Amino acid sequence: KSGDRVAQSAREIRGRVAVFPLDLPPGSTRTIYLRFKTAGNMAMPLTLFPAEKFVERRAAVQLVIGLYFGLMLIMTVYNFVIFLSVRELSYLYYVLFVAAHALFQAFLLGIAQEYLWPNGTDWTDDGLVFFASLALAFSALFTREFLHTRRLLPKLSMVIDGCLVLALVNCVAAFLVPYSVAIRITNASLVLYSLIYIAAAIVAYRRGYTPARYYLTAWAFPSAAAVVLALKNYGLLAGTTFTNSALQIGSVLEIVLLSLALTDRINLLRQEKLTAEHRLIESQKAALRATKEKLYFDNLTGLPNRNRLLLDVDTFVQPHLLLVNVDQFKQINDYFGNKVGDQVLIELMHRIQAFQREVDSKLYKLHADEFALVIDGDMSAERCLRLGNALHDYCHDRPYAVNDRFVRLDVSVGISNEPGFLLEHADMALTEARRAHTSVHMYDESMHTKQEYENNLKWVGILRDALSNDAIVPYFQPIVDNGTRRVSKYESLMRIRDRENHVIAPGSFIRVAKASKLYPELSRRMIAKTFDALAGCPLPFTLNVSIDDIVSTETLDVIRAGLSDYGRSGSVVFEILESEGIHRYDLASGFIAEMKERGCGIAIDDFGSGYSNFEHILKLRVDYLKLNSSLIRNLDIDEQARAVVIPIVDFSRRLGIKTVAEFVHSQAVYRQVATMGIDYSQGHYFGAATPEPVDPDAHLT
Repeated sequence: KSGDRVAQSAREIRGRVAVFPLDLPPGSTRTIYLRFKTAGNMAMPLTLFPAEKFVERRAAVQLVIGLYFGLMLIMTVYNFVIFLSVRELSYLYYVLFVAAHALFQAFLLGIAQEYLWPNGTDWTDDGLVFFASLALAFSALFTREFLHTRRLLPKLSMVIDGCLVLALVNCVAAFLVPYSVAIRITNASLVLYSLIYIAAAIVAYRRGYTPARYYLTAWAFPSAAAVVLALKNYGLLAGTTFTNSALQIGSVLEIVLLSLALTDRINLLRQEKLTAEHRLIESQKAALRATKEKLYFDNLTGLPNRNRLLLDVDTFVQPHLLLVNVDQFKQINDYFGNKVGDQVLIELMHRIQAFQREVDSKLYKLHADEFALVIDGDMSAERCLRLGNALHDYCHDRPYAVNDRFVRLDVSVGISNEPGFLLEHADMALTEARRAHTSVHMYDESMHTKQEYENNLKWVGILRDALSNDAIVPYFQPIVDNGTRRVSKYESLMRIRDRENHVIAPGSFIRVAKASKLYPELSRRMIAKTFDALAGCPLPFTLNVSIDDIVSTETLDVIRAGLSDYGRSGSVVFEILESEGIHRYDLASGFIAEMKERGCGIAIDDFGSGYSNFEHILKLRVDYLKLNSSLIRNLDIDEQARAVVIPIVDFSRRLGIKTVAEFVHSQAVYRQVATMGIDYSQGHYFGAATPEPVDPDAHLT
């Protein structure tokens, strides 16, 4: 007695196949009758062995089987470790498929009956069908995930989904329907699924999905093995070691090739990821270029604008600035309209460019009707004045054609040779030219030295008096979250109360404070008082710091002490003026790194007012960008301002940087700010700065 329905303990010789001892003396003859019964198909090869040869053959076969299942175990563990690393579902489905397939082979080869369930005869047939069907279910999941069938092969994907459902149903049927029925469904499924998978791989490969080539080859081997086994069972092929082991050989090749296919797919995904990252970087660079175009170039003329001039001014060695302004240009716009005014400005640009052919220079278009011509080089004041007069003649001598009429323009030219105050002094010279009714004027210190000196002395006295009387006070302006429309934080702003109890904003005295070296003490008083005032405040607050604060050891000590006493570093944001600190990121980066390590936030204030260098923003790793009032003030009606703000907001959002709109002074501006996706708003629409923070529960209706 032996076979699947006989427990190992009841067999005469234990083993994965039926073995019977026979006593056959040499030269003797014996007739042996075999009676067998099966619910499926059966091939009954009979081999007669001498006892010694049987032991040797059995050991050799067991070794091969051990190597086979060892390989299955290695592939399972290896790919499961990869899955834990990459978290790619294809690897998980592959591991489950290999594990289920190995158990199916264990039942098919009799290994399960010999070692796993030696006395579980009822489980023998059910286990064979169950694990075969489970392997088919996981193969469907693997195929769907590996070949991206839902995206590449939507129709075949529906067929594969049907295969998955059928396999799961057959897993249950293994325990409910007769074995003869279940095994026939399983055998038919093996053939059908192989054909479907091969068809899917061919279509996917033709559509450019290269990893499908390994997959196609992998499924070809078990399909060929099934054909070989069928031919052997029908007696069309001899029962050799190869034909008897065709399924195992095919499955080994399949498992190895599928593992190679997974490796190829991961390499493809990595390449696609690198390509996608490269495209994202290129798109960001393009967005940055477009943003720079809008930030640094005039929309009408295409010339570099004031922002660009402010950025370039430090690169000039011996600059001479000729500022050209059209007198009473508003009358042309009012009488002829803005389009005609634009045509006049373009013609004026062409005349200045014609003048440029005679002198090496760089032309900028500033606001409204103003152009700036910078000549960089060693040149006397007399020659510079002669060039200014020549430029005036180029712009003034001939009339301008406007709608078949001719208009004569009067222009004024202001000249400056002072590198540190190039624009300011040229503007003062331009004002003096108009006041004195002269066409060209060069800056002279006598224009305002006495007045400035007297003004400075007055402010130094006010500042010293404020320090003596402890009259430096922080005022707090609310910052509103555009999502919740509630106050989310405050900005602390420096104010001075004079003897008449007037409140003075820093715009009136900050330049004098820095020139007179009183600024460090003003800043330290301001920082300390802010921490004291907001010690019990539940909301975060922001503090303005300049490059002078960042490089001052004493000021940094006050900041550190305030953070330690305050105990809520995560609620403090430091604002660095773009025009001061952004281009000195070598100095700013150390301060930023320390503050971020303490949990503080970093904001760039007045972004868009000057340098607006995105490269430095990336290096400094800031948390907020505060958009300058020049961009926000007329945002509801100024299309050019919106064109500049949109890419800044998009750039910030991509990098996880929050944006704050300053100078939100009306409901129309606020609506535009909120519509454009800016995160926070600040301005007189919500309230001016006050000595006490406004109610944090205030709600903007």
